[in-house]
Amino acid sequence: MNKGLIIDFKKLSFQKLNIPLIKLKIPNLREISILNFLEKLKLGSEREFQECFPSFKKNKIKINLEKDLWILKKRRKIADTFGPFKFDGKKHLCFASLLSFSLKAYIFDYIEVAKFLCKRNEGLTFTVWLEDRLSLLKNNWNWEIITYLTNSYSKFFKDQFPKVKFLKSSEALPDGIPRSFVVKKMSSIGINTIQSFLPFHLRDLTFIRVLDVIHFVYMAYLLFRHPAIYLTGINTKHHFQIYRKILNVPISVIFLPLGSEKIIKKFSVS
Repeated sequence: MNKGLIIDFKKLSFQKLNIPLIKLKIPNLREISILNFLEKLKLGSEREFQECFPSFKKNKIKINLEKDLWILKKRRKIADTFGPFKFDGKKHLCFASLLSFSLKAYIFDYIEVAKFLCKRNEGLTFTVWLEDRLSLLKNNWNWEIITYLTNSYSKFFKDQFPKVKFLKSSEALPDGIPRSFVVKKMSSIGINTIQSFLPFHLRDLTFIRVLDVIHFVYMAYLLFRHPAIYLTGINTKHHFQIYRKILNVPISVIFLPLGSEKIIKKFSVS
């Protein structure tokens, strides 16, 4: 049966997500596929689900970012790209972020690139994807904290880029990951793929958590359902190469150099 959810967000919790894979005692863990692994976790359900992703309809607007990206590379504002970067119709320039109680200086690098590209290309909009649900689960927060942080992030980005748009993961993808997607795209992808996403010193199964697998599948589904132009750091290039191979769809990504880690803004819940 391919109906329903293979990951039902209602069944996730901080405790379940932070279990190391090695403690699950699943036989032949290194050899099984991500699909089989998720089925063994039994975090899915047969309930109906909804999604609310923005649509990308073709129209008379033509977008070609190739010249502008060449300029940005020459100015060393971006490190690398892979496209396509020619589109028929409006397109989102998307920066996806987990929530935190602080913002670091490199965020201004992303805003600068977004301003440059949006100013020079009609039909291109800058969208910040606020990853509220995974932030909540990863940190064992409550929705009061999440609401405070999403409001704080929204105010910051609006101050820097008044025309910015926002997408909250809990609104765009409120229920979970459909079983049909994982059956189609990950029935032959092994758990060892997740290992290649992590730093070398964390690639042992002792350190890989259920959260790492859920995050991997979640990001794959986001890229599949929301084909925007993604702004991200050059240290994630390998990740996107794997996603592009797994999904077998065009993925457009602009990679920025690693920027300053200096904290430029802190948030606190009173």
